[in-house]
Amino acid sequence: MDMTPHTNDAKRENGKEDEAKPSALHKVGTLLLPVVLTIALFYSVIMFMPSPRDPCEDYIAGTPTATFGQKVIINFTSATVEFGKVFCDPSPVKLEIILVLNYHKEGRYVFQNNEDGRLALAGGEDIGTLTYEDQADNQRVNIGDRLVLTNLTPLSMYTIKMILADTGDQMTSTTLWTYDRPMSCANVPVGSWYGVEVTNSTAASVTFNEFEPSTYPSEIKIVLIKNGMQRGTYYPDKGMEMVLEEGVDVGDVTIFKVCDGLFYCGGDGINLTDLSPSSNYRVETVWAPCMEVLDYVEFSTP
Repeated sequence: MDMTPHTNDAKRENGKEDEAKPSALHKVGTLLLPVVLTIALFYSVIMFMPSPRDPCEDYIAGTPTATFGQKVIINFTSATVEFGKVFCDPSPVKLEIILVLNYHKEGRYVFQNNEDGRLALAGGEDIGTLTYEDQADNQRVNIGDRLVLTNLTPLSMYTIKMILADTGDQMTSTTLWTYDRPMSCANVPVGSWYGVEVTNSTAASVTFNEFEPSTYPSEIKIVLIKNGMQRGTYYPDKGMEMVLEEGVDVGDVTIFKVCDGLFYCGGDGINLTDLSPSSNYRVETVWAPCMEVLDYVEFSTP
């Protein structure tokens, strides 16, 4: 019997069945295609999504907050000043230091890089040598990093201002004296003004930040200077009133408190009234036991 026609028919039937069945490779490709498309879509979305916003990206959009920390007077010509909390822990080159000697002489010092080392005089008078010590060795200004000041003038007052390099805005300041300090000055607190609000042509209010360590109102005096010439020193008498201790009476000074504690707390401050219109004022916070200036703020009345 001739089996050829039968064999060909079988092959044709098997061929049709093979064509009807998808190959294994085709099956795998069908399954993987949605996965590949999903991954591609995911990465395309990730690539075009905006990066998370760095809170320090707009560092110069406004004046960041900062503080100085502990100050140590080594001798008549040298001292150390620690950095406190500086917004965003910037690299040192984002900052500048202005050193003021006895209100009159001033020098502007810049960080030459982000490493430990001496600051360079960039303007004004050379009134001291400043060296930066990066305690964490991370090329960022952190709490505990410090400035070492040498070649200072004995028996003088120095004001140290922290400046935002890109804008020239002052971030904070502190004061030290190069003299033989009595025991009452061994632990001068860190204290600064938060801000000033001019109410009208004869009134303004100035608000404190926290003092560290906590400080009684009786330990703080206020020096009010009008137009750079008339100067009055005020101290708490009874209650919230401050009375003139010495100098010229250039305004009325009254303490206000926002907390019930005996110590000054953040948000407490002073009200200034009976000021003169169209005048420039400087308000100094003074540590009463040794008359050290902790901070100052300046404003003008309309």
